[in-house]
Amino acid sequence: MRKFTKGKGWRIWLFTVIAFCFALNLSAQVTVTIGTGTSTSSYPFYTLYEDSRTQVIYDASEILAAGGMAGDITAIALNVSTVGGPAMNGFNIDMQNYSGSTLTGFVSSGWTNTYSGVYTVAATGWQTINLTTPFAWDGTSNLLINICFDNAAWTGNSSVYGTAVTGKTWHQHTDGAAGCALALGAVQTNRPNIQLTITSGPPPPPPVAIQIGTGTTTMSQPYNTLWEDSRTQMIYDASEILAAGGVPGSITSIAFNVTLVNGYVMNGFNIDMQNYSGSTLSAYVNSGWTNTYSGTYTVAGTGWQFITLTTPFNWDGTSNLLINVCFDNTGYNGASLVNGSAVASKTFGGAADGQVGCSMSGGNVLATRPNIQMTLIPSSVLPMGIVQGFVTNGYGVPLPGATVGAQGSSGTYTATSGPNGAYIIPDINIGSYTMAATKDGYNTIIVEGVLISSGATTYQNFALTQPSMAVTPNPYSVTVNPNELFMGALNINNNGNGPLEWTAEVIYPDDANRAPLAYCAASGGCDEYISRVQFGTIDNTSACTNYGDYTSISTPVDRGETYPITITNPVPYSTDVVGIYIDWNQNELFTDAGEFYPTTSAGGASFTGNIVVPDDAATGPTRMRVRLQYGGTLSSCGSTSYGEVEDYTLLVKVGGWLVLGQETGTVNAFTNFSLPAHFDAEGTEAGEVYTAEVVFTSNPDVGTITVPITMVVSGPALNVPENLTAVLSNPITGQVNLNWTFTPSSGFINFVIRRDGVQVGTTAANTFTNILPTYGTYNYTVQAVYDEGQSSPAG
Repeated sequence: MRKFTKGKGWRIWLFTVIAFCFALNLSAQVTVTIGTGTSTSSYPFYTLYEDSRTQVIYDASEILAAGGMAGDITAIALNVSTVGGPAMNGFNIDMQNYSGSTLTGFVSSGWTNTYSGVYTVAATGWQTINLTTPFAWDGTSNLLINICFDNAAWTGNSSVYGTAVTGKTWHQHTDGAAGCALALGAVQTNRPNIQLTITSGPPPPPPVAIQIGTGTTTMSQPYNTLWEDSRTQMIYDASEILAAGGVPGSITSIAFNVTLVNGYVMNGFNIDMQNYSGSTLSAYVNSGWTNTYSGTYTVAGTGWQFITLTTPFNWDGTSNLLINVCFDNTGYNGASLVNGSAVASKTFGGAADGQVGCSMSGGNVLATRPNIQMTLIPSSVLPMGIVQGFVTNGYGVPLPGATVGAQGSSGTYTATSGPNGAYIIPDINIGSYTMAATKDGYNTIIVEGVLISSGATTYQNFALTQPSMAVTPNPYSVTVNPNELFMGALNINNNGNGPLEWTAEVIYPDDANRAPLAYCAASGGCDEYISRVQFGTIDNTSACTNYGDYTSISTPVDRGETYPITITNPVPYSTDVVGIYIDWNQNELFTDAGEFYPTTSAGGASFTGNIVVPDDAATGPTRMRVRLQYGGTLSSCGSTSYGEVEDYTLLVKVGGWLVLGQETGTVNAFTNFSLPAHFDAEGTEAGEVYTAEVVFTSNPDVGTITVPITMVVSGPALNVPENLTAVLSNPITGQVNLNWTFTPSSGFINFVIRRDGVQVGTTAANTFTNILPTYGTYNYTVQAVYDEGQSSPAG
């Protein structure tokens, strides 16, 4: 049994597991409608006469096409157009699974009565009749329905809506007869529309494939064709089968893992099985067998070779499984070998010549048992057990309201811990389960391999640990020189007794609350049009609207980054053109330098391009306009006879000056983690102040922490190394010569050289020599070190 702590994935499973239980254990119910016509007829409620009988066929294909399925029909409904007279006495509804497709007279046999009593049409619209005895429709036969009544008086008809269908309805009405025994009648051209409520049981459980044994010791039993005759018996304990994921049910196939093939035919080849109370073998068992395979068999190849049983065997789930494999040849050849595992006293076997293999008495206890795979079809009703226990916190205090789940091949179950932390799942199918316990604010605990046995109680306790989260300093402010790279840190503290998973996100301010910008009008006349725009997180599909205002759809972009854009045109012409306009300075114009982006056409059907966000782009919501037109000169404003215009919003972020060393991580209980925070003042000027927030979230959720960050730029600018070059001067020794340019300024100390982020040396000169550790691709950076700190790197 394995026990461990896990995060989000199992919490999601536990939150959805109750719905899964319903899917496993509850029946499905559908109501299907057959017929949509609006013509009316008086049958089957023909109360203008005393007696009436109607029979109607609804084809299986119609029921299935309407969403029906095999199952119990529990109600029918007819769509009443007008309400007539009296109650219908002796009112009966009968049904049958019918092989015919048309009616030439009343069918008088094969009926199942589903309703008998008195019925009155209550109102117009769909009038439902709940059947007193549900009818089992088989899902393949046509459905034949008989509706009749026997009154002693008459009044006006109730009419129902129907559809013209040939040969599907037979009807008779008269006075002074037994309505349900009428035998004449005539075919009708109008068939009543009907609704059927069908309830089906859950689908049969899927097969379960399991393996017992992983050893690599080879053995010749049960395929020992080095001798004429062979017999092998093997015990596989119930606990082994259940632990491997098996369940009570029908064993339909078995397989042995063949390592060496000898293709000699085994005649008189038999496989027998039994539910066995013993746990060891000292001789052959000669009674109690069920034959599951009889014939010839030849080992076909290496690997797992499956044998499909001609008679599946019903394993009861509690007894050990005993298997007998034997054959009876008149010749011999080399043996086929299979993998096995060392298991004491579970295998008895032998081989000889000139005997009846399946009646052999001579053999030996073998120290190795063949590994086996088997396929089981779970029983519809499985034996059950109980699992119960307590949920506490990491200090042993009871935790009420925790969700406990058990999931395995035999089903999925949940329970909730009570005020004293106790939980119980009283009726759980036997088998091997993965169990988990969770509660908001606590770590989810998972235990694998919990074994449930028939009629027994399994005890499984859970101790849920709980982390905490604090971040310091909060708020965090640093003062840097222009061009300085400051290496700071945020400390994440977990003083709880469980592991903390954290995520951190840098949020830069924008101008999201300012007044909307106004832009010139633009539109097209369709024909060709913009059916899809893909850019960043924008992926918008639309029909042609001449002008589409999609400014509510946005994507974040960073200064200095490049983003691809794709425009799709479903009605292409070779001369179609697309232009992109972006108001980077937010002055409500698209005509400034650098605000137009052409695209490349693929036959007019799609257009692609790359959008480079300027380093000085204004931050916050920024308008992007996409224009598609038929030839001509593109313009950001005005109308065209063909094409379309669409507007979107880009959210420009002030990124880059604050970079976290990592964005996710785990802090173990009673420890802390120092999260690197790099403040990059390259290109800044004294007097500037930069702000941002780092938002920390936690799993399990023990709160969200927001840390305001401020970078104040002050003092003289630090000169930065430039024009770094790296030359491999000696490919044999791996010598690299580095050179750069630099203008010293006050407070300069030396340079730090890093290869792939790791410091490899320091120097006060503008050159450096380094030896590579091996062949490969490497990245070098050089930083100037000052009294105030380090400069931004070159490289």
